[in-house]
Amino acid sequence: SEPGMPTEAAATTASGLCLTGLRKEFQIGSRSVVALDGVDLESREGQFLSLLGPSGCGKSSIARELFPDAYVKGFDWDPGRSVLDGFPAGMSMKDITLLLSSVGFSSPPSWIRPYQVLSNGEQFRTMIARALCEYPDLCVIDEFTSVVDRQVAEIGSSAIAKTVRRRGGKFIAVTCHYDVE
Repeated sequence: SEPGMPTEAAATTASGLCLTGLRKEFQIGSRSVVALDGVDLESREGQFLSLLGPSGCGKSSIARELFPDAYVKGFDWDPGRSVLDGFPAGMSMKDITLLLSSVGFSSPPSWIRPYQVLSNGEQFRTMIARALCEYPDLCVIDEFTSVVDRQVAEIGSSAIAKTVRRRGGKFIAVTCHYDVE
């Protein structure tokens, strides 16, 4: 196979996600380095998965390569508008507030503030809520929980896992933290 390209692509099915016989090579100068070889991964609807490993091991590169259409790179938030206004126009206010609450951000006074003035923890939960509405079938978040303290990470990941199960999508957290659900 061509270096830098997976031999098997990720496939989403009605029942989940299936990767089989995955091989990933990177070209470093004149050397070809094998990052994955013969990896199989399967998940069901509503499953929260973690791509876990130490910093610098290639998790982000692999996630971007395998899931380019589901890889969340962040969102542009208008600094002059409330968090509520940052969600897709077709969403009802009820759906937005339910989603924000379901990921552990249930502070109506904060919802009317601009994203940029929220705390790191509030920004984290707001970004996750928006990602779940914009990527409902498969959502891949890199550096998951790295900007929040470990207690917020634990509470947030539990709330997010519950939301993902309830909504029936799939969620992949790319992280170096072993305490993520």
